[in-house]
Amino acid sequence: MTGAEGGRVAGKAALVTGAGSIGPGWGNGKAAAVLYAREGAKVLCVDNRLAAAEETRDIVEREGGTAVAHEADVTDEGGIAAMVAACIDAFGRIDILHNNVGGSGPGAALMEVALDDWNDTLGRNVTGAFLAMKAAIPHMEEQGGGAIVNISSIAGLTHIGVPSTSYSAAKGALNELTKNIAIQYAARNIRANCVAPGLMKTPFILREKDGVRLSILYQTSTNSVRQGTQALIKQMWREIGVETELRNINASVFFGSDPASPDTYQKFYADIQMYTSTFDGTDPQAYMARWICDKIPGPENQWNGSNISRYCNPRFDELAAEFAETGGIERRAAIAKQMNDLLISDGALIPLIHRGEVAARALTLGGMRHNAWDATLWNVHEWHRVE
Repeated sequence: MTGAEGGRVAGKAALVTGAGSIGPGWGNGKAAAVLYAREGAKVLCVDNRLAAAEETRDIVEREGGTAVAHEADVTDEGGIAAMVAACIDAFGRIDILHNNVGGSGPGAALMEVALDDWNDTLGRNVTGAFLAMKAAIPHMEEQGGGAIVNISSIAGLTHIGVPSTSYSAAKGALNELTKNIAIQYAARNIRANCVAPGLMKTPFILREKDGVRLSILYQTSTNSVRQGTQALIKQMWREIGVETELRNINASVFFGSDPASPDTYQKFYADIQMYTSTFDGTDPQAYMARWICDKIPGPENQWNGSNISRYCNPRFDELAAEFAETGGIERRAAIAKQMNDLLISDGALIPLIHRGEVAARALTLGGMRHNAWDATLWNVHEWHRVE
């Protein structure tokens, strides 16, 4: 513990919301509260579960620091007022307001987000910080200054690769709110900044269910390239705390059609499996039809269905039926894109690698343009014979 005389925030009073942790280990708020104390601050540890706040307080006190535990719901204006009052009562001032409460609500894609989920996510990520700043800033003005730290996310700055409708909107709003507050109060010696981390290995991310850690069985066929990809992905998942068991199966068995074998890719007795999926020609209708509900393999069809992921979405089936009856090329292209987007956003497929293909052309074939990003036949309508 850095002594109060030598720390970077020696003699300051810090209020940290979300200072507890939902499970064993270190959450962002818990870590921030303890670090403030190690640098000499007195800390009000606030959480919506008093036991979690008390755990953080106990860590600070064991290290020789000063902390008080307080229970509050940051979306409740009365609770926020009582929280700030508790800090003033305990320490006589509030120099640092650290708004750490956040998190995403259920439903990531637009059409899956209910209004209650939307309001809950914005409440925890934006409204809580708004209420806390509104309650704390008058005290900061009175004492001559202060600092506000709002924990945002890279999801408020850029797309993170998966739909995150309400969470991204909330963090984007928090970023702009923080900028506005910083400009409003700069002349009064009150700073406001955002910290925008990416995915971090915290108990909030690495949850347990009934004491069981998240663990994935990841299988594919025996192939040196695929085993290399497995090893790379396992390492990436390990870095975010996901345990991964790798399994590879002889290709003749994995891609075989023996209904008695438990190791075929149609059986899919794993959490994730990897194989190459493609189609001939340029029209994706038959390829997309592989994922309609009726194509799910099972005992009733001797495990011969093409829908290996067991994906079943009525909207996808409606698009497949429309695809089969549509002749216009522009509409067919639009349908194919919608179906592809559903497969990816719903997690039925996770694209990893596009393998390059070797292509050549005869010297008498004109109009052919090699393209590394599409099928060889992408511009077949321009091909012609030359002398």
